[in-house]
Amino acid sequence: LGLSQTKALLKNVGLEFAENTLKKLALENDVNNWSLKEFRELFIDKYLKEFGVEPEVVEADDKKIVYRMYNCVFLELAKKAPDIICEALHEGFNESVPKVTGERLKIRRLSCMGKGDPYCEYVCEWLSKGEKS
Repeated sequence: LGLSQTKALLKNVGLEFAENTLKKLALENDVNNWSLKEFRELFIDKYLKEFGVEPEVVEADDKKIVYRMYNCVFLELAKKAPDIICEALHEGFNESVPKVTGERLKIRRLSCMGKGDPYCEYVCEWLSKGEKS
């Protein structure tokens, strides 16, 4: 496919994966409107662990959660091709989250094992109504 098309394809996979995962979690747990608390309980604390990741919440309040992951199910590939796995696939996932949560939750990656950091770190911010993600 070439690098550009591969990145576009994996970004779309990430976008769809986030949408499908969060919609499934919402349906299974009677979530009509996502909150930061529900995102932490259902996605970070439950889903990621079931997926094989061991997240550690290092900071949390009513506006944001910062969590780290010391293992990654894609790590071997991410180290070889971070621009495809970390930038395209994971960023596609992160871009889809606001759409599924009513434009209220934004996720940003702060560090990345695929790029040599000791862990992947993410900040999840809860946005006020009308605040842009």
